[in-house]
Amino acid sequence: MDKLIYKIFFILIIVFSTIKINAQNVHIKSNKVDSIFNTYNNNEVPGVSIGFIKDNKLEFFRSYGMSNLENDISINENTIFNLASVSKQFTAFAILLLEQEGKLSLEDDVHKYIPELYDYGQKITLKQLANHTSGIRSHLQLLGLKGYISDNVITKKDALQIIFSQRELNFKPGEKYGYSNSGYVLLAEIVERVSGMSFPEFLKKRVFEPLEMNDTFVMDDYHKVIKNRAVSYEIENSIYVNAPANYSYYGSTGIYTNIKDFSKWVLNFFNPKVGSDKLFKKMTTETFLNNGQTTGYGLGLRVGIYNGHTYINHPGGDAGYVAFMGLFPQHKAAVFLLSNNNTVNTEGKALELADIMMTSSQQNNSHKQILPLPENNRNTKIEIKNSELKQLEGHYLSNENFLIRNLIMKDGSLYFSRPEQNHRETKLIPIGKGIFQFDGNPTVTAEFRKEQEKVTINILMNGTIVETYDKYNRKTYTKKQLKIFEGSYYSPELDTTYELKVMDDLLYVIHPKMGNIAVASVKKNGFIGSNWQFRFIEFEENNQEQITGLRVTSDRARNVYFKRE
Repeated sequence: MDKLIYKIFFILIIVFSTIKINAQNVHIKSNKVDSIFNTYNNNEVPGVSIGFIKDNKLEFFRSYGMSNLENDISINENTIFNLASVSKQFTAFAILLLEQEGKLSLEDDVHKYIPELYDYGQKITLKQLANHTSGIRSHLQLLGLKGYISDNVITKKDALQIIFSQRELNFKPGEKYGYSNSGYVLLAEIVERVSGMSFPEFLKKRVFEPLEMNDTFVMDDYHKVIKNRAVSYEIENSIYVNAPANYSYYGSTGIYTNIKDFSKWVLNFFNPKVGSDKLFKKMTTETFLNNGQTTGYGLGLRVGIYNGHTYINHPGGDAGYVAFMGLFPQHKAAVFLLSNNNTVNTEGKALELADIMMTSSQQNNSHKQILPLPENNRNTKIEIKNSELKQLEGHYLSNENFLIRNLIMKDGSLYFSRPEQNHRETKLIPIGKGIFQFDGNPTVTAEFRKEQEKVTINILMNGTIVETYDKYNRKTYTKKQLKIFEGSYYSPELDTTYELKVMDDLLYVIHPKMGNIAVASVKKNGFIGSNWQFRFIEFEENNQEQITGLRVTSDRARNVYFKRE
C-alpha cells in the first residue's frame, strides 16, 4: 500500500512539474510574441489578429490594436477582415472540387467555358489561370490605365469587360510566370457557369458551412453592412486615413473572415473534412514552365523553402487590408495574420511568430529550434565601409518589369527604395561580400554583381532569383526634343485617350481622371512613370523616325498599345 501511494505521489509530482514548465514556456512565448506586435498594441493604431496552429489545433491566437479608430473599437477574435489575395486559394479549391466531381478539367481551354474571352490563337488552360502562367493581363492594372482611381467602385462587370476587351497577352501561355488577378476572376466565373450557383453561394454551401466557418463570406456587394468588420486604413502624410475596399467582384480577392474561422480553413489542410489530400497535393505542387523551370507557385499558393523546410504560403493586400498564411506541412504547423493596417509587414511578422512558437523547451530550459537555420545561411551581420556602400548607391532598372529601384545611403546604411510605392524603403543589412538581407524578412536577400562597368542587383527569395535590376545612367532630352512626343494617343483595348504635353521641361501624360503625370526618360524613346499605372512608356516610330504610337507597361499589364491620332 505504501509503495502504491509513493508511486502515485511521484507521478503527481511529475505531472504538476510538467504543467508548471509548460505554463512557464507559454508565458515566455507569449511575452516574446507581444514584443513583436508591440507597435500595434495601442488604441491609436489599426492592428492585427494572429494565429498559430500545431498538431491539428489552434494553439495560440491574439489580437492587437484597433478595428475602428473613430469609434475606439479594439480588434478581437470576432473582428472581420478582408483576406485580399489569400482568397485565391479558395477559388483554386473550388475549381479542384469541380474537377474531382468530373465536371471540368484543369487542362480544359478557358474558352470552353468563357467564349467571350478573345481568341489569342493559343490554348489557355484553367491550370494556367490558376498558376499565373496564362499571360492574360491583370484587370486592376488595366482599369488603372483606363483611369480608374482608388475612389472608383469596381464591379464584376467592370472586371470582366476590361478582360474581354484585350487583344494581346503579356506573354505566350506557359512561357513565363506573371501574377494576374484576371485569371482568378475568370476562374470564379467558371465556377458559377459549371456549378449553376453564384460563387458566394458555392463557397458557402461547399466550404464554409461544412467547416462551420459561420462568420466567413464572399463580398459581392461592397454596400453591405457587416457586423464586426474592421475598418481599412492606410497612411497618408504620416497619419492614418480610411482606405475603403469599394469593389464588388471576387475570385482574386473578396473573402472576409475572422481569425478563429480562418483557423478552421487552415486546419482542413492537415486533416481534410472538405476536399482530400490528393486535392491539396495539387494545390501545393510547384508549376513548371514550358522550358522546365519552376515558378515557386502552385494553385492559389506559393511553394517555397524556409530554413530548409517546405513552406506553403500566400500574402494578400487590398486597400488597407493585409493578410498572410504560411504552412509548414512537415510539422503540421501554420501561422497566419489578418490586419486592417497596410503598413504591416505580414510575412516578416508571421515568420517571427513562427520562429517563436516552433521553439520547444526541454526541462533543463535548453531550447530546440524546430525550424533550424542552416549554418551557411545564418545571416550574421558584417561591417562594410561607407565608401564601399557609397559605390552601390544609384538608380537601378529592371528590363523585365521596368521597375526602378533606388539605392540610398542614410546614417551609414543602405536603403532599398521603391518609387512607385510612395518611395517605400527597406534597410539592407550586410551579411556577406555584396550580399544584403532585407530588414524584417530573412527570406529575401539582395546580391550585387559587377562585371566591368555594369552593376547588377539580384533579389532572391528563399535563395531563388525573383528580380534583377541593372544600374543605369539616365538618358536626357531637351525641352525641344521632348516636343516630338506631344499629341493624342488612343487605346481601343481601354477605350481611353491620353494627351502628352511638355510643361516645365518635363513630359506629362494628361488624363481627365488621373490628372497630370510626369514621365522621366531613361533611354531613347523610353520613359518611366511617376505612379503605379505608368511603369514604362515606349514610343514607336516609323522608318522616317516619326512617332506613331506608344506602348504602356505597368506591373501586370504589358505593352498596351495607344495609337497616335
